[in-house]
Amino acid sequence: MAKVIVIHNYNGGVGKTTMALALARHFSKEQKILLIDGDPQENVTQDLLKQRNHFHHHTAAEIKELISNQLSSIDDILSFYDQHLKVTQEGRSLADVLVKPQMINDAITPITEHLDLLPASGELLDVESLISRNGTMRQDILMQRAFAFLQKSYDYIIIDTSVMQNILLINFLKIADMVLVPIKCDSYSETGAIKVIKLLKAMKDDWDLDFELRLVITMVNRNKNDADTLEKMKLIFGPYLFQSVIRYCAKPHSNSNWYARDIANEKSKVAEDYLSLLKEIRKLMEV
Repeated sequence: MAKVIVIHNYNGGVGKTTMALALARHFSKEQKILLIDGDPQENVTQDLLKQRNHFHHHTAAEIKELISNQLSSIDDILSFYDQHLKVTQEGRSLADVLVKPQMINDAITPITEHLDLLPASGELLDVESLISRNGTMRQDILMQRAFAFLQKSYDYIIIDTSVMQNILLINFLKIADMVLVPIKCDSYSETGAIKVIKLLKAMKDDWDLDFELRLVITMVNRNKNDADTLEKMKLIFGPYLFQSVIRYCAKPHSNSNWYARDIANEKSKVAEDYLSLLKEIRKLMEV
C-alpha cells in the first residue's frame, strides 16, 4: 500500500512546492510515485506540464517581440497572457475528482515512467462550493473514496497543499501517513513551527487522525544566525525534526531549467540535501 506524505504549512515562501517536486523526482528514480497538486496556484502542475511540453519561460526580448500593441488595459494583459504565456491544461484535474471520486484514474497524467501527476486547477479556490456539488457524500472522505478507485499501484503519494485550512486539507490529512512541515530558517522559525504544530495537533485531535508529524528546516544560509537558529530548533523539537536541512539556493525559480538542473542533478548541493531527507523519510516509513 502506498505511503502518503502531505506537505503543509499555512505560511507561504517556505519551500513547500519545491520540496514536493524534489522528493517526487528523487523518489521516482527507484519507486512509483503519484504527485498530487492540491494548491489552486497550480505551481506543481505548471512546473511538470512545462517539462512535459518542453516549455521554457519567454525572455524579455521574446515577450517584447510578441507584443504587437501596448498592453494598456487589464483586458489586454489577460488576453495576452492567455494567448502567449498560459500553460494550457488538457483533461481532468483534482477538482473533477472531488466532485466524482471515481474519475481519479482519468485525471492522472503520466509525467515520466515512474512519476504521475494529479493536477490542480483554479477551481480549487472555491473548494467548499466545488465539493458541495457531489451531493450527499461525506465531504471529509472524498480522497479516501477516490483512492479506492485507483487502478495503479504506487510506492509513495506526495501531496502539495495550499496554505488554506479548509475541507480539502482535512481530506488530505485523513489519508496521510506523514505530514511534512517545511520551516524557513529565520528569526521567526520557532514561533512559526509552534503555531503550525498547534494547528495540526488540533486538527488531528478534532478529526481523530493518525499521521506522523515531522519538521524540515529550509533555506538555511551559512552564517552564525542561521547556525544558532538551527541549533535551537534541534534542542526544542528533537525527534520531530529531521536532521537533514535544505540549504538556501540563490538561483531563481524563474530560471526555466532551474528545477531540472539543480534539484534533479545529484551533484548539486541542494540535491544532496533532498537526497539526505529522502533517506530519512524512507528509514522512518519503510520499517
